[in-house]
Amino acid sequence: MLALTMAVVNRGPRLTGEGLANLASLPKLRHLRVRSGRLSAAGLRQLSRFTGVEIELGMRGAVAAAQLRELAKVSGLTTLTLSECQLDDETVSSLSQITQIHHLTLDSAKQRGETLRRLGRLRHLSYIELENVHPSDPRVILDILKRLPDDRVFVH
Repeated sequence: MLALTMAVVNRGPRLTGEGLANLASLPKLRHLRVRSGRLSAAGLRQLSRFTGVEIELGMRGAVAAAQLRELAKVSGLTTLTLSECQLDDETVSSLSQITQIHHLTLDSAKQRGETLRRLGRLRHLSYIELENVHPSDPRVILDILKRLPDDRVFVH
């Protein structure tokens, strides 16, 4: 078990800090993929204990801006998937603080007004994927594309 280099956690509706603390103690762990419905506050804090570990995180349901600000402290976080969440200006602003992520997927995210258009301002992203996200104005997609540098990937 101590030689484990990759861990994939597909855990029920809520992943706790205790569960992640056990994984953080694995000395050879280099890649962690967490697909959890929700992370507890302790779980979010535990993610920052992983050093030298590339982290892919998937969260489902309501995601508070405070939770996203906590993720900004997780140095290894490279991929973030938010499913069935509500996007608003505060959420996108908090996403802009997580500069270590390069891959963002929004699945079935509900957005208000100009919020989706603001994704184009997230310059640190190299890959944006929108699944089942339908802007009220199709020109929003073009606006996002215009704002992204040429070497970025956008999937809709």
